[in-house]
Amino acid sequence: VFDAEGFFITELLVGNGPRDLGVDSEGNLYVYEARVGGIVQISLYEPTIYDPEAGEIEYGNAPVVAIPETVFVGGRERFLPSTNGVAVDRSTDHLLVHFGDLVAEFGSADEENKLLSDDLGEGTLSLGKWVEVDSTRGLVYASDSEPSLAESRVRVFEADPPYKLVRTIDGSTTPAGKFAATAGFVSIAVDEGSGHVFVDDLEKTKKIYEFTETGDYVSTIQYNFAYVFPSSITVDNGINS
Repeated sequence: VFDAEGFFITELLVGNGPRDLGVDSEGNLYVYEARVGGIVQISLYEPTIYDPEAGEIEYGNAPVVAIPETVFVGGRERFLPSTNGVAVDRSTDHLLVHFGDLVAEFGSADEENKLLSDDLGEGTLSLGKWVEVDSTRGLVYASDSEPSLAESRVRVFEADPPYKLVRTIDGSTTPAGKFAATAGFVSIAVDEGSGHVFVDDLEKTKKIYEFTETGDYVSTIQYNFAYVFPSSITVDNGINS
């Protein structure tokens, strides 16, 4: 864990490797992780000290299971996908989990992460991996792919039921004309100050694309990124950023 200027605060040992992370307004840390024995679960690390402005954060207790290896969503019992994403709506501290063909919404840690809905994107998403929330504008971004898995895209939904599809960002306005990543492996980050959306196309191009709130192309960020599977991006939306 680092502060807003990149200085180390603390660390914690996480199972057999994290797939994705999410943190709520109280400092509860959700880790999508593979545990010893190949079990995939979403663990909840509750802070024993959480004063980020003072640079004081500690996770001294053992984690608890927030979402177990199997869960009933979409009308059936499912295993958590081996590599998918989580996000936290910081306006409610609800946890969102991408199951590939739908995004499920679970209650906050105080609500024991009970399932609230499991039909966000159902019937629209084919196969995706990553999810992000713009709490300020009430939008959920979910990665997706064509049924053939050859091309990836980002679906944008309203964050409240009935989770109306707002738009699709398919990369067609970028200089490349499409995202090169396959099977929905485009992670998403949102600047809640400007509403701009960042989509990583790192799997094949080492590029990150920036879009406006309405999905118009803005710019390309390209460095010598080393793609590590799985990898995802994020934006620091903290008050000191």
